[in-house]
Amino acid sequence: YHDPPSNQWFGFQAWSMERVAELYQQTGNAKAKTVLDKWVKWALSKTTFNPDGTYRIPSTLQWSGQPDTWNASSPGANSGLHVTVADYTNDVG
Repeated sequence: YHDPPSNQWFGFQAWSMERVAELYQQTGNAKAKTVLDKWVKWALSKTTFNPDGTYRIPSTLQWSGQPDTWNASSPGANSGLHVTVADYTNDVG
C-alpha cells in the first residue's frame, strides 16, 4: 500500500475485494458482507453499461485525506478518507 501507483489502480481494489467475496462465500462472515455491500454499491455507481454492449469501469483512483487510526476492537468509518475516479477504461484486466 505504500507504493502509490498500486493504490491508485482500481484493479487492485477489485482484486482485494474478490478475496473478501470468497471469504464471505465460504464462511458467511457478516463483517465481510458489510464491506462487500458498501464497496459493490460504490463500484456499480462508478460503472457504466451502454445499450450497445460497451462499458466503462474505473481505472485510476485519487485518494485524499487520511484513514482512521486502526483500532481492531472498534474500527472507524474512515470518514476523513475520500476517493474519486480520475479516469475510466474498458480494459477488464
